[in-house]
Amino acid sequence: MKPRQCQEPDCDELAAWGASKKQAWCQNHAVEKFRAQGLEPLEPIEKRTTFTLTRCLTCGCEAHYRLEYALSHYDPEEKTCRACYWKIWATNAARYRQRSRVDLHQVQALSESNDYEYLGPLTNPSLDNDPHHVRCKHCGRLSAERPGDIGWGCGCQRRSRRTASPAKIKEPKVLFKDSDHDALKWWDYDRNAASSLETATLKATREASWVCPTCGHSFVETVRRMTDMFPRCPQCEQRRMAELRKERNHFKNRTVSQVPELLAAWADESNPEEALVLNNFPLRRFRCPEGHHPRAVPYTYLKHGCPSCRANETRIANQIVADEAPNAFRLDPEMASQWHPTANPKWDVRTISPGSRRQFTWLCAECGHTWMDSPKGRSYASALRCPECRSIFDSLAYHHPDLAAEWSDDNPKTAWQIRPSSTIFIPVWVCATEPSHVFTMSLAARSNGGMCPECSEHGKSRVELAHYQSAQKQFGNASSGRTFTVGSDLTKRKWRIDISVELADGALLIVEYDGSYWHRNKSEVDARKSKALLNAGYRVVRLREYPLEPLPIVDDNYFEISVHSAAPDPDRAMDQISRWLG
Repeated sequence: MKPRQCQEPDCDELAAWGASKKQAWCQNHAVEKFRAQGLEPLEPIEKRTTFTLTRCLTCGCEAHYRLEYALSHYDPEEKTCRACYWKIWATNAARYRQRSRVDLHQVQALSESNDYEYLGPLTNPSLDNDPHHVRCKHCGRLSAERPGDIGWGCGCQRRSRRTASPAKIKEPKVLFKDSDHDALKWWDYDRNAASSLETATLKATREASWVCPTCGHSFVETVRRMTDMFPRCPQCEQRRMAELRKERNHFKNRTVSQVPELLAAWADESNPEEALVLNNFPLRRFRCPEGHHPRAVPYTYLKHGCPSCRANETRIANQIVADEAPNAFRLDPEMASQWHPTANPKWDVRTISPGSRRQFTWLCAECGHTWMDSPKGRSYASALRCPECRSIFDSLAYHHPDLAAEWSDDNPKTAWQIRPSSTIFIPVWVCATEPSHVFTMSLAARSNGGMCPECSEHGKSRVELAHYQSAQKQFGNASSGRTFTVGSDLTKRKWRIDISVELADGALLIVEYDGSYWHRNKSEVDARKSKALLNAGYRVVRLREYPLEPLPIVDDNYFEISVHSAAPDPDRAMDQISRWLG
């Protein structure tokens, strides 16, 4: 996305990054935004959503923060710097309980076990809940964390609801009238308008009239409340709760010995004459007709029976569903793909619940590592797909194997260790069609269809491509659509170049084609781009269509040619450039 004008009033500079809806600023004003929040950036700000290394102007702690995070702190009393914030928080917490010193060796061991490099305490003496300076071993992010937060690990290694997965096809909304939901039998056709049923979806929040098919009671409720689970009648629900209270009152102060069904199944060592039916603690031991010996609350066992028998019924029902749908899994498909084929002979992966705490054996096909863990343990918090090779769930390699094939070995992470929309760094890619094309492009751009800029014809006019082919013929080598980063730390910008040629003397020739329609109001931008490229040591040629005016640039390494869109002559233009080069 092309940068637009800086959003700061009276600023004529271009924004440091592209943005369609959210605000964007030039480097100078983005730095001012950070300083207003008490942070001094120590590196260029690439985007408002990427982490930038900063130094706190109050305590001097160096840490990575996103500009978007800094701008979200509207309360002037709340410090953006987490080191300052946690120090104040711990001091206030000391009013309610006494604080003690922490063992720094234990904090260091905790950091190492959670893939942090421990840099030291941020307070002296270091008391409990005081922050410590740590660096993530995987993403290199510096942060100020309390010991309790260190135990969760870095956010780059956690799996959350915000985990960025590839864009999914938006499923069409299901109309309530087209569903087979039980709530359709409750719809009141007399009180509700016909248009309401025609337009209501299953998740509609509009209110409607309903009629209970059991008692005939009419009531008003939202469509969503009636379709989220199973429909409920308020009158029947009151009656059910009254019956439940009556039943519990019947067993109040009664012992197990006074209930024949419980006494017949009693297998506990305690005296049934002293065990109350409604007591939740301790759990009592029973014996069911199938030979199971569960421990349960007497009233729960009386109402629902043996939990082991119920579990077997659920397991059989899940197996029937699995047999009818061989490719359906209750687990996440990516997790299910790591099920060890031979180490779990008593279990069927299709019937395993995502919340199961049972330990199973898993196999990583990429590195061959095997380990034991529960599905619940793997689903909760940790983003690791394999603890050995440090691959993560929802990685680029899993969702886009075609893009993973173009992943360069020069990148600091593998394609299994990065998500398709991560902004940690801009990766290097090697074109699968032409391996000599090495380029950089963000993960989000590639996941959304971005191609090799030299191979892609998208965004290139026919006349520009004709000049590119002529440059290849004239100079023997030429590239189209390459991106160059030029400028100082605060003015660093990425520019997309129409044609670039590596000359025999090692210099780089930049050829830009300026169409009269698209560049009629961009003389200032074209001049800024040309000057930035000249300052970087490149030789710049501008092919400007008539009637575009010449740019006000005087430089020995700058050459400008006037061309005509009605009669393009790429070969003649390249001859002129060759003669200019001498």
